[in-house]
Amino acid sequence: MKTCAVHSCGQCRDICGQCRDNCGPCRDISGQCREICGPCRDICGPCRDICGQCRDICGQCRDICGPCRDICGPCRDICGQCRDICGQCRDIFGPCRDICGPCRDICGPCRDICGQCRDICGPCRDNCGPCRDISGQCREICGPCRDICGPCRDICGPCRDICGPCRDICGPCRDICGSCRDICGPCRHISGPCRDICGPCRDICGPCRDICGSCRDICGPCGSLLSTSCSAPPAQHLLLITSCSDLPAQHPLLSTLCSAPPAQHLLLSTLCSAPPAQHLLLSTSLSAPPAQHFLLSTSCSAPPAQHLLIIIRT
Repeated sequence: MKTCAVHSCGQCRDICGQCRDNCGPCRDISGQCREICGPCRDICGPCRDICGQCRDICGQCRDICGPCRDICGPCRDICGQCRDICGQCRDIFGPCRDICGPCRDICGPCRDICGQCRDICGPCRDNCGPCRDISGQCREICGPCRDICGPCRDICGPCRDICGPCRDICGPCRDICGSCRDICGPCRHISGPCRDICGPCRDICGPCRDICGSCRDICGPCGSLLSTSCSAPPAQHLLLITSCSDLPAQHPLLSTLCSAPPAQHLLLSTLCSAPPAQHLLLSTSLSAPPAQHFLLSTSCSAPPAQHLLIIIRT
């Protein structure tokens, strides 16, 4: 642990001495966070430059961020601003419930930390994935998505972190948001490295066969998508995709279930640079029988085409 003398904090030297035991969780999150705990956060220069308006939130988060480290991947890569930590923690449920619950209380609704997005996130946060889950990024994504976060919001969620702004993804979906939107949505609008691994929508969706149209050209060749039980209701099909060719920051995975309560919408992230044990995805409903709790992992050493997971919630 660097001392205050190293950072030349002056009077902070004595205060940090008293804080040392409490600063542990913060110290492990990021080297530059080591002096944000307790009274130190108001004095130490590094905290002012890093945390900004999140200074008070970081202080309150310090006791729960340590455990979150095991869930969210190496905190040093995702913490940055405290709002990014809280965004990751806020909507994680299941075994993380007791750890992340305090995050929800600290961060509060998105409108408290999202700047210009507050007016959009306020009414949207309970139903709209793009507004609720991305915290600091709301400003760039939700602004142009104002008119799209209605009927297409469940498609925007899975697509937004793979394909880019909601406007480009969800615009075309207005006319085809039928019963297949949960399956075809993620498949239909994925581009780039995912283009060839999506599989044809018509084989996945069944009844979507006649309405997919250009989806067939976008999704790629037949047989390239792992699928199970296509006879199940479309709302039970969840598609999760990650590509190790992307930067770590671009590896958020969002599973959304249109018919499920908002509390079952999980936002998880995985880092290709992290150990395989940290690449974990949990099914949405922990109230279901144990046999239906899927714990899946993906290996970043595998080709991107193999990073395709489907969860069937029965």
